[in-house]
Amino acid sequence: MQPSSSRSSGFSHSRSSQVPKIAGRLCSGMSIPTLSIPPIEPVPEGIARPLWSVMIPTYNSEKWLRQTLESVMAQDCGPERMQIEVVDNCSTEGDPEVLVRGVCKNRVAFHRRPKNEGPIANFNACIQKSHGRLIHILHSDDYVLPGFYAEIERLAELYADVALLATRCFLVDESGVITGVTTRVPELENGGRSVDALYYETSMQFPGVVIRREFYEAHGAYTPSLVHECDREMWARAVSFKGGVVSTNVLACYRISASNETAAVARSGENVRDFLRLAEVFRKQYEEFSLSRARQIAAHTALSQARRFSALNDRDSAQHNWQLWVENCSWVDRLKEGLRPWIGRVLGGGETYRRMGQANVNRVARRNSQTGTAPLKAENNMEKAYKKPKRIYFFGHFGSPNFGNEITLQTVLYHVRRLLPEAEVACICTGPETLAATQKIETVPISRAFVKSGKLRTRLARLLRKVFIGLPSEPWRWLDAFKTLKGADALIIPGTGLVTDAYGLMAWGPYSLFKWCLVARMRRCRVLFVSVGVGPIYSTLGRYFVKTALALAEFRSYRDNPSLEHLKQIGFETNNDRICPDLVFSFPETMMPHGCGDGRRRPVVGIGLMVYAGRYSVARPSNSTYVEYLEKLVTFTEWLLGQGYDVRLLIGELADRSVVQAFKSLLSRRLGAAADERVIDQAALSVEDLLPQLAETDFVVATRFHNILLALLLNKPVIAISFHHKCVSLMEQMGLAEYCQDINHLDSEKLIEQFGHLAKNAESAKPIIKQRIERSRKTLDEQYEIIFKRVLPR
Repeated sequence: MQPSSSRSSGFSHSRSSQVPKIAGRLCSGMSIPTLSIPPIEPVPEGIARPLWSVMIPTYNSEKWLRQTLESVMAQDCGPERMQIEVVDNCSTEGDPEVLVRGVCKNRVAFHRRPKNEGPIANFNACIQKSHGRLIHILHSDDYVLPGFYAEIERLAELYADVALLATRCFLVDESGVITGVTTRVPELENGGRSVDALYYETSMQFPGVVIRREFYEAHGAYTPSLVHECDREMWARAVSFKGGVVSTNVLACYRISASNETAAVARSGENVRDFLRLAEVFRKQYEEFSLSRARQIAAHTALSQARRFSALNDRDSAQHNWQLWVENCSWVDRLKEGLRPWIGRVLGGGETYRRMGQANVNRVARRNSQTGTAPLKAENNMEKAYKKPKRIYFFGHFGSPNFGNEITLQTVLYHVRRLLPEAEVACICTGPETLAATQKIETVPISRAFVKSGKLRTRLARLLRKVFIGLPSEPWRWLDAFKTLKGADALIIPGTGLVTDAYGLMAWGPYSLFKWCLVARMRRCRVLFVSVGVGPIYSTLGRYFVKTALALAEFRSYRDNPSLEHLKQIGFETNNDRICPDLVFSFPETMMPHGCGDGRRRPVVGIGLMVYAGRYSVARPSNSTYVEYLEKLVTFTEWLLGQGYDVRLLIGELADRSVVQAFKSLLSRRLGAAADERVIDQAALSVEDLLPQLAETDFVVATRFHNILLALLLNKPVIAISFHHKCVSLMEQMGLAEYCQDINHLDSEKLIEQFGHLAKNAESAKPIIKQRIERSRKTLDEQYEIIFKRVLPR
């Protein structure tokens, strides 16, 4: 509904007469409450006007300021087009000016304010000091990803009239681990003036938002009266007056730290109070806004925070939030809360009820760490508490020292958080402690140990333990699995070569897979096999467990045609099952490193080594294959060094370090100390260490499947030493079948010939690799849409 042109805007700043109409958003007959909004003066005449002003407010954030600056400098388009300035709010720890000069020399301006007047005043000082047409306020603990400024420029040209331009953001913890992602804003993806997405939750975050300076000049700066909700009020103001557009791309990172202001305001409950103050503003500005709904959300958030702090024995914080809950909840909610202790005693005693309550608090905390929502970020996503999130379990050999498995899980977690940001995620895995620490998600062991096991030396002792401990414990493991999957919506087996009995039936083998799939269906939970690898399957029991587990699935896809054919050979009807590339093809490009070299003049060849795969490779493994593998690669490496190449040794699992040592020993016996200067061996403890090493190579000769795949993602020409049909299939898929050898029949002379041909045709091969990578990404995007939008709708 259009407001009349004669109605005052109600904003108390010097240019209120310039405020345009809010198209269809203001309440009929209601005046906007008076807000104290500081004015922003125009840029004085004669001052150069770059396109960009990247303004970085800082206060005691030296710990993260370097990363913030480096992320901007990596996209610096020169002082003529980009102003970069750090505005310090009288930091009392460290010297941010010294850090700025050390990282950026004189490229970045530094200004220290004479007096700390609070964060909002510092934001507004950043705006006033800006000269550019597009203003990006980037907090000193946040950072941008490659392509952020290019994407905003594209939006600015395409939507020349809108005031707000934004991308989505990852939520990261203190260590930079991704814990969530902001939701999509469909109503603003093609430009618009709808502020619905800002009413009850924040679907945007500061590092992803850019506002035109002309809007600040016409409509004022951030209002100091909304200390913790000033950003949402500003964004709603910008979108409602002049419109906004939000890209679907995730190109910035918003940090949630236990030590930052977000955590402090949750303890005091000030996040809830500020949300209620904003609700009063929105109630008088926007006719669709529901104050009662906002109060319900505020009450629920306060209650969640009170319970959480009570569980942490933080009585003062719990009391602050209890009081807020009492002030805003309904009498029905008070009655329910009053009955909780009595119900607990009836159901099984106060201690049992206390444990149930603690488990619920822990579950809420885990969900919040995944989505970046309340309690620590309650003021920015309160509405999430009223939606029942999907509960998704992943199953696999994760939390392991295998880099390929770990990056597979990281990839699928990224896409779950992108498409189902509110989902609760957990993983049933072989290394729960490790995975919980690295990925910050709930974990469950595939096979829980009810009795502490020691290392038994004799076969008889191991047999007795299996008979008297292992078998009797198995019914309890079934019950444990049944309890674990209560309330689960999906059990997803994501990628990896999980469907095999080459490593046995137990652990993450076919029996455990069968057990968890059957229990999932008993719990009415959907089972999905997504881009899995299959084979070899040797035993009759293995074939039975695999076929039964797959038959229980609602969705099945395999990463290559040989996997599909293997299932047909053991008598499984694949029907309309899909072939879809390995999930790591969809690893986000923004998280891939870009090699800048280490100052070496010679080209570098990466040699990826691997422990012998045994029965996973052939039915009758032989140690002589492993010995010949090392000798042939040493011969090849000797040739490379003679041709003027340097060599970088690569691994794909921690166990491969033993192979590296054996390889170096054999090479040293042939070439002596001369090889040490030309062979680079840097320890890689994770896939995060491996990726930069791959990026700094010019060619890769690798054995492990995901070393080959990651090299291709980095557009490196690759030769594969195949130990499994998946390697051959991958090279065929990439149009590189001629650059592949079987590990069991490795020929060093042929390898030299293949490398020479690859080096000669490298530049013509790279566009083909890139094209096929993009095709694989597109296929996987379509698969994600099917899984998360059709099979698992919100």
